[in-house]
Amino acid sequence: MREPKPEIHRPGRVAPPGPRLLAFLVDLCIALVAALGLQLAARTGLVASVGAWRPDGVGLGLDAQTIGLALLFGALRDVPGSASFAKWLLGLRVVGLDGRPLAFGLRLLRAPLSLLPFEWVAGEARGRLPWRVETYVPSFRGLLARAALAVLAGGWSIVWGVQTLRPSIGRGDAQRLAESVLLLDPALERELGSPLEAEVRSIVPRSRTILRGAEGEFLLRVRGARGRQEMRVHTRKIDGHWVVDEVVDIEITLLDDPGRDTLAVR
Repeated sequence: MREPKPEIHRPGRVAPPGPRLLAFLVDLCIALVAALGLQLAARTGLVASVGAWRPDGVGLGLDAQTIGLALLFGALRDVPGSASFAKWLLGLRVVGLDGRPLAFGLRLLRAPLSLLPFEWVAGEARGRLPWRVETYVPSFRGLLARAALAVLAGGWSIVWGVQTLRPSIGRGDAQRLAESVLLLDPALERELGSPLEAEVRSIVPRSRTILRGAEGEFLLRVRGARGRQEMRVHTRKIDGHWVVDEVVDIEITLLDDPGRDTLAVR
């Protein structure tokens, strides 16, 4: 009985700098999104506090902790397997000099050097390191998986973009809320004089209120016979209905004094 021939690993072509740089940039973007996602989870209380990220924090930001965590994620991108997500998309993989998959210990050793251009400076391009990045041709199933993933990613990005660019509250809802709540304030009528008219100036998009849940924000101008008032209205949706949460940045302007318009700001 013949013994099976040992599997031969033929070394592939060494990956050129262009695809490697593109894969690095894509992986770095993914790492940054992951770090921002963890920050968002900590801000909203979905996970325990992480360093400086606590539920009482305000908004997302590129602070030192986010950048450091993104760089850590980027350095570890090839440790779980022989290729990161971007390398897999572009048909790249990390292998040993014999063309076989790189051992876990070497992948872990490679992690701090994998942040460009440290790996090239360390001598990978000159064969001084026990690994290299090579190109390969994906199988038919691999090509189908990449195509399906590209379609899903494109659809998700469109949906996400539309959702975040939409106003945090509909203009009609904001106008009705102003007329049914704010214009009924007797103190406002005494200050500005009747009749009162409300004009919704601008509405904050959802991308700026994503951390606050079902909340809206818009700028409102109320005109009366003697003056006008500018204000920022924060709203909240409760049981499917919008209510006024608070009114801030109030500025009252007299219309009968052209020399000095502003009367009060509070």
